Amino acid sequence: MAEEQAEVVKDEADREQFDGMKLVNKDPNKHYRFARKRDVNIARHKWNGYDIVDTTTDNVRSILNDSTRMKKGADVGTSIEIADEMILLSMPKELHEKRLQERENKIARRAKTVTASYKEKVRQIAGPGIAYEEHRDNPQMRGMSEKSFLKHQEEQRQAAREENRKRG
Repeated sequence: MAEEQAEVVKDEADREQFDGMKLVNKDPNKHYRFARKRDVNIARHKWNGYDIVDTTTDNVRSILNDSTRMKKGADVGTSIEIADEMILLSMPKELHEKRLQERENKIARRAKTVTASYKEKVRQIAGPGIAYEEHRDNPQMRGMSEKSFLKHQEEQRQAAREENRKRG
């Protein structure tokens, strides 16, 4: 008896039908995000510069509709909501980028403070003149998996063995 085979192909259109957070007609000058529809969350986001998207003034829409596999309930107001749990917010892109820069600067200041505190503690415990090495991220190693790192180490060991063999 011949065995029947079926091939299932997932394409971008299929994937998009299940992405309830995907938006269409986004304003390129705005940054969008969904937030949990709880008063405290909305208040926090508003304090940070977000506003609830108003469909009468913004053309952005959820990709979900009657023709997608994942359905979206009808909006009862002028906001875009998903499953009565999430609501769409937006802020000007310049403000969003400014907030991101402020966050990066804050992280850098904290890291600098931690390093300075560490150096001071080493000086207090060990006294002046003690040398130590600070960790620095190596941009050339970014994204290297553990498997790749182990392979890299093994290649270095083999190269060292070959060099030692040649020297005699």
